[in-house]
Amino acid sequence: MVSYNKEIRNRILISVYAYAYEFLNESLIDDYEYDKLAQEIDVNVSTNNMMLDKFFNDCYVSYSGSWILKHPEIEKIVEIYNKYFKKWGANKMNMIFTLLYTLSGLILFIMGLLAYVQTDLNIHISLILGLVGVLVFIVGAIRMNEDN
Repeated sequence: MVSYNKEIRNRILISVYAYAYEFLNESLIDDYEYDKLAQEIDVNVSTNNMMLDKFFNDCYVSYSGSWILKHPEIEKIVEIYNKYFKKWGANKMNMIFTLLYTLSGLILFIMGLLAYVQTDLNIHISLILGLVGVLVFIVGAIRMNEDN
């Protein structure tokens, strides 16, 4: 079992989240989760790193992430972000939207097929719905492949 200092872990996480938000305009977690973690930071707990303990004691506030602008080891925060978090925020959201886009193409195709089989609509409407659905599905599949 791996043992770690919870306060150090939380300070690293809150620093990465604040960096992503303040510098990159990217939310890695929602506001509620950030606020909850921010309230758990105890600046009175020693982490055996005098410089960072002093920084958190003097600069950290739980209601804002702007304190990250003064972080003495911002290059380490950037390194952690790039190594472990870079693909979370915007890329995750882009992946979800691409999936929805692809599924909407499939739904359009099914609607076109059902319109042809189940109704007395002109065949052209069914054909157009089906073709648009197939095209949207193909474009979505291509986008999903590019993201991977």
